[in-house]
Amino acid sequence: ELNIENTTFSGNETEANKVYGSVIATRPNGVHPIAIKDSKFIDNITTATNPESAAIYNSGTLEFRGTNTFSGNTNGDIYSVGTVDVLDGTTTLGSGMVQDGGRTTVASGAALTINGGEFKDSSSAVSYGGAILNEGNLSIIGEDVDGEKSVKFVNNVVTNPAKPDSHMYGGAIANKNGGTATIDGVSFQGNGVDNSALA
Repeated sequence: ELNIENTTFSGNETEANKVYGSVIATRPNGVHPIAIKDSKFIDNITTATNPESAAIYNSGTLEFRGTNTFSGNTNGDIYSVGTVDVLDGTTTLGSGMVQDGGRTTVASGAALTINGGEFKDSSSAVSYGGAILNEGNLSIIGEDVDGEKSVKFVNNVVTNPAKPDSHMYGGAIANKNGGTATIDGVSFQGNGVDNSALA
């Protein structure tokens, strides 16, 4: 595990046609998870235009603790195809997040604010929250751009193959155990529950 604590990444520049993580990239399958605590990612720049060139590219496991602030990063703060866990404290993603097939959880007592982004093609096999399971304080803020919402949840699904006769909740987002959520400027399309095992 790579532990990053009390660290500021600011004004870093990468020049390339295609980049995976302009500051940090995690490896797939959770081989080397990254834990970030009380850190800042500010005004990091890349000339790449692919969405994976966000400040952090996560294809494994990314954990947050303490107070973490992201802002002004080219192409967003996080591009994730893996797991993002906000375990405690407050993490603010001022430049947004793209989640492509991964999953995000916010633990009880933790807070996550996301300003902009897209959550697509995620799947949960534990009955709650296809894209996000929130047991803490979740805030997702978008805006209207040319008549469209700037944050999108598309084709996320929740299922539970181990207990196909159980209840399932929140194809896109599930609030559980007293979690609270503020959602504005967000569109939802094609999210749902896969209960095909019940047939």
